[in-house]
Amino acid sequence: MKNICCRHKTFAIFLGAIVCAVFSAAAQLPEVKYIDRLGGERVPFVRIAQFQIDIPYIVDKGTQLPVIADAKAHAEKIEKCLATAELNGSQILVFPELSMAMEKKERSRLLKRLRRYAAEHEAIILAGTFYDNERHGRSVVIFPDTVYNGYKLRPSIFESSILKGMGMTPADTLFVFRTRYGNFLPLVCVDLISDDVNYTVRRLANIGDIDMLITLEYNPASREFIREASAIVMRHPVQVSLTNAAGSKADTGTSRDEAFGYSALTSSIQFDQKKLLTDGLPARFKNAQGEVLDGYENLLSVIEPGTEQALLYETNLRVSRVPRQTNAPDQGYPIVRNLQTVPLQ
Repeated sequence: MKNICCRHKTFAIFLGAIVCAVFSAAAQLPEVKYIDRLGGERVPFVRIAQFQIDIPYIVDKGTQLPVIADAKAHAEKIEKCLATAELNGSQILVFPELSMAMEKKERSRLLKRLRRYAAEHEAIILAGTFYDNERHGRSVVIFPDTVYNGYKLRPSIFESSILKGMGMTPADTLFVFRTRYGNFLPLVCVDLISDDVNYTVRRLANIGDIDMLITLEYNPASREFIREASAIVMRHPVQVSLTNAAGSKADTGTSRDEAFGYSALTSSIQFDQKKLLTDGLPARFKNAQGEVLDGYENLLSVIEPGTEQALLYETNLRVSRVPRQTNAPDQGYPIVRNLQTVPLQ
């Protein structure tokens, strides 16, 4: 009897250890907060503009974090983006990571301008990121009547530091925005390839909580990010976009996997329309026979490095992936329409 009790006790301790391990692992997953901003019936198609722009920066000696080198020139470039968005009636505008990384006075001035634009055009603006006083990476999402500051969860290698009080401070909260322009989750850069964040994104897509995953980048691992986005779209009902800084035209070589630029849209698309898109993709995403390389199957459009352009399109909010049956005209075809890249005005 004593041996039986000991075995039971040992099993209970073992089971408890497993439970603790599971909860410990689960505790690493980010918290998800929902922001309900419906404000009316959802539109059937939402018009989106992604802006790939060059963002020269310097490194702040006090934090070892990036700060935009010329805030005035940057604001003038943002004005060109706004003019392009206005001309095309865009309802969601997306800027790269670091687009708000400037001194507080300049950032406040630019934020005021963007808030005015959002109010006048009933637009939502994913305005990029900045670092707050605690060195958190904050992702700015502007609505016509208010502003939300989300988080970048994981620092990239460029934001990490071995010195105390330097580098980016990690965070643990994601924001899902429920709007009449769709339900979207903004991610920043390497969060897309974080195991914990990636799992959370895929789960949210599977349960229908997000229509769009919108990723803001300032990172040379652009092709790795596109492959990750394409893989998510392949297996889950969600559209994934990536908006990167422009970088240099010298990054266009086919032999390297790393390059700034390559802002992209990945989405489900009807098979008979893929050939039209394949013809327009850069050669480095295709094999010698002109076929899309494995890993890029769901890549619809991409902007070359060193090019400041807008990627414009309309996303179908009535269906998140190609229907199994093609006789569903009331859902609207295709998943994405009016796809184009244009120079800034």
